[in-house]
Amino acid sequence: TAAAPRSPPVATGRSSCLAFLFPFSGFTRRVLYICIPSYNEAPTVGVLLWRIRKVFQDYSREYEVLVYDDASTDGTAETLEPYQKVMPVSVISGTTRIGYAKATEALLRAASDRTRSLAASIRSRTSFVASRSPMTA
Repeated sequence: TAAAPRSPPVATGRSSCLAFLFPFSGFTRRVLYICIPSYNEAPTVGVLLWRIRKVFQDYSREYEVLVYDDASTDGTAETLEPYQKVMPVSVISGTTRIGYAKATEALLRAASDRTRSLAASIRSRTSFVASRSPMTA
């Protein structure tokens, strides 16, 4: 029997949210990366994370929240700690303030470090990509 065709890789994004589709070795995994740049947001970042967790409890969608703490001085890091224990949250902590644009760029780079892409040409070295895939680790 012929294998069913796989969906093509999809990368969609709006503002600070990205969704990636990863096809590797016949395995398709959809992960939604939610990127949150944060500076002195201790009063609100917890509420936002709680709402994100609540939404994903109702849907069977794999996700990861990436938060860049841009050298906050108001206890944002302490607010984020308990959420890392109950949901997929990764925190990147800056030691000096870099601003919204660079914090967003750092988050997008962190999300892209978790992805692999291939050119459609036959010259692609799939073994190189698969050997560095987070799914084969």
